[in-house]
Amino acid sequence: MRKLILTLLFTILMTTVTSFAQLSNEIGIIDHLDTVVGANWNADETIIMSWSEAPSVLLSDSSGNLVRELNTESGVIGATWNSDETLILIWEIDGNVTVMDADENVSGSFKHGDAVIGASWNPAETAILSYGADGLVQIWRNDGTEVGSLSFLDGVVSAAWNSDGTQVFAWAGNGEIAIASFDDAESLLTENEDRLLNPDGLLGADVSSDDSRIISWTEVAPELSVWIVANNQATPLPHSAIIADAQWDTSGTRILVRETGEIVRIWESGVEPILIGHELPVTHAMWVNDDTSFITVTADGTSYLWDSITGDLIQTFVTDVPLNGLALSLDGSQLVTFGDSSLNVWDVASGTSLTTLSHDGEVMGATWSADGATIISWGADSTVRIWDIEAVPNF
Repeated sequence: MRKLILTLLFTILMTTVTSFAQLSNEIGIIDHLDTVVGANWNADETIIMSWSEAPSVLLSDSSGNLVRELNTESGVIGATWNSDETLILIWEIDGNVTVMDADENVSGSFKHGDAVIGASWNPAETAILSYGADGLVQIWRNDGTEVGSLSFLDGVVSAAWNSDGTQVFAWAGNGEIAIASFDDAESLLTENEDRLLNPDGLLGADVSSDDSRIISWTEVAPELSVWIVANNQATPLPHSAIIADAQWDTSGTRILVRETGEIVRIWESGVEPILIGHELPVTHAMWVNDDTSFITVTADGTSYLWDSITGDLIQTFVTDVPLNGLALSLDGSQLVTFGDSSLNVWDVASGTSLTTLSHDGEVMGATWSADGATIISWGADSTVRIWDIEAVPNF
């Protein structure tokens, strides 16, 4: 009996310690009315903007206290500040795109015929690009004045400005890639005569940092197409399986490719490709640390950090649940992985788990503060949670 009592007391003590660690880590909670889709800080990290499948965007202070609620017509897909944080660009499930200030004063809006997939300002923040499931890419001014558009026969997968805002790149599910020139002074959008065409449709595409090349991939052919923008010529790079995702590095000289199976490759012109095999299918792959390394995640939730030059394994991080995503701190010293209802924080150098954090539902996203001391996370429990990573030692 005495042994049983001691065992129960020890269990209660450890539960209390764990709960204290969880509570001490938690700075605050931002409550939404539905699944939280995204969140981010403003530049000085004093305000957190978050949005959900409910029709509103919340502005909260760094402790989670509500500062302002911005009401929308429908559930919010995304939101972002302009550079001086005087305006907020919001796009919604029902096709609305709106520019408003923090006092809910609307300066301009545009209506798509279906859900808006994304929206962004040009570098000068004088024009907005929005695109959606209605097959339309629309360019318009902050006051809602229309400039021009690109139309597709299928939903737009993605669209983006080039680095100086003089070109627009867009691609749709039917396999078309459109390139258009934008003259800001003349409010003129002019599409190139010939569109690039992937006859088998399109799963994704990405533009190199110098805007000279586009990579694209389909759900039919196990190859990556590398297009030269100047002449519309494509070079196929063969793979062993259908490509799930691909991305240029920041220099625009290397491509990280994740296949639908266990293989990840790095392509570089004139260099033998690096091929990384895994025991299980790879669910995520991303460049990190200024592209000197990359991270892969397999279906069992294990994350791997690799040297992108040699292909050598640097570190392994083992969790017991499949992951929805991960994020590396700005200095590369800490990693947070999230899946199911938990987040795990890791020391990258040692591979040691520093702490485990929990939501009451599936965690959908997380991001670090600039100093690596704080994490905000969000998920299906309709909350954004703010965590002080330095508050509790590693128990």
